[in-house]
Amino acid sequence: MFLLKKIRRLVTERSGDMGLPLMIFTLIAVIIFLFGLEVFSAAIKYQNVTYSSKSIAKVIESDGAVTERAYEQMEALNKSYNMDMTFEVSDVTYFNTRDRSIQFRDPFTVNVRYTASIQLASPLFLDPLVWDINMKADTPGMSEVYWK
Repeated sequence: MFLLKKIRRLVTERSGDMGLPLMIFTLIAVIIFLFGLEVFSAAIKYQNVTYSSKSIAKVIESDGAVTERAYEQMEALNKSYNMDMTFEVSDVTYFNTRDRSIQFRDPFTVNVRYTASIQLASPLFLDPLVWDINMKADTPGMSEVYWK
């Protein structure tokens, strides 16, 4: 509303006094809006990392081991989100280290990592100024399979 009043007054008065401050104000508003979109994009990516961690933990819990199905699930999530996340399993005691099986009710933690980049500025003929944000989601789990 304020912006519309300024524009209307600038057009009707035809004075150049208001032109420069209005352009600067509009430029700053657009820059803040675009930066807000970049931050929102990073927040959505963090939500995807958290969901992926929970999803991988559920697969490992139901299989009772770190199987190929967990890696396939991670690949499918990476493809659907168009991201390059990695995961590892930590704080685990394997029942059988060869097939990476986890005994019933033994705890483990799934760590999913991703690096998101927020582009702060893109000067002409120069490399863009980028801020890398390391994202990590840890999800605890517990095996649901009893191995004999």
